[in-house]
Amino acid sequence: MPLTLNHIPSPKDAMPYWLRQSADKMLIEQADCSHEGLCQITLNEETLERANLGVNLDDIPVSGGFRGGAGRNVLLAALYDGCRTRRPRDVDFIQVLQAADSDSSHGAYDTLELLAERLSPDDYSHGHGVSVAETPEQYINRQDFTMNQLLVCREGADQWNLYTTEQAVYDTANNIIRPTLYEFNEDRGYQLSSKLALKALRLLSQMEVDGLSDARIVVLI
Repeated sequence: MPLTLNHIPSPKDAMPYWLRQSADKMLIEQADCSHEGLCQITLNEETLERANLGVNLDDIPVSGGFRGGAGRNVLLAALYDGCRTRRPRDVDFIQVLQAADSDSSHGAYDTLELLAERLSPDDYSHGHGVSVAETPEQYINRQDFTMNQLLVCREGADQWNLYTTEQAVYDTANNIIRPTLYEFNEDRGYQLSSKLALKALRLLSQMEVDGLSDARIVVLI
């Protein structure tokens, strides 16, 4: 039971902090994690509202959704009931073709492109418009950091799902920047690239500026 100012916990609902489950564990327990390593979390309107994306959700077509920082906002809103997140600096859009009607797929993409141009003009001007993936698995398996292994997709008029991994949920909840197995590629001698290392440092710096003093980089998988 969430505590409010007018609620004094009785011995029945006051649980010592060392016995409480962490937010990431509780969310995973509620998720459907039977999708080949992916977790599917059904989202309600209130959670999406608290994600504070600055987007009219009615404008998002079926098969459209969010990734990157916007996706993390949704995950944080799902993790922490009652928490309203800080609006993301930009909104990264994605289209998941698996969720699209074949007759409306191109129209949905065009709608997302217009939204990207209007809401993320800097990224759009540099060619970073709408990402496209056949399935959530395809997108998530190619991400550089676990904190990016998530996407939010509208799969019906009133159906929104968050796709992620258990590791991504844990790392997002604990402000961890962790390279994915995808980056330990055999072709690169299992060495992380200097470009990825610099990106990790930039992410760490930005998280510290945002007040996340416990943010850290973890390389071990």
